[in-house]
Amino acid sequence: MHIVAWNYRTALAHKADFEHEYGPKGSWATFFRISQAYKGSFLYKLTEEPDTYMLLDTWTSQQAYENFLESNKKEYAELSKKLEHLYLQEEKTGTYQLIE
Repeated sequence: MHIVAWNYRTALAHKADFEHEYGPKGSWATFFRISQAYKGSFLYKLTEEPDTYMLLDTWTSQQAYENFLESNKKEYAELSKKLEHLYLQEEKTGTYQLIE
């Protein structure tokens, strides 16, 4: 399994919308679900800082993730632009492989 990890800091005024859009039933998960290689997104809120989140997007493999990005560049950029007002900071913290 391939995992893409992100950290976000949100404006408290957009907290509910951010949680919806970046959660398992939001726009990103809906978009990613067009690929059978997508296995789900998991949104976590930092206990000590209610405006800070970690998001894990899971895919069957790194190649499948990269293929999806390449095939859907335009749509990915459009969705990213549409939702960027929901956060103050976004950081891709890394990509990981599950050890099995």
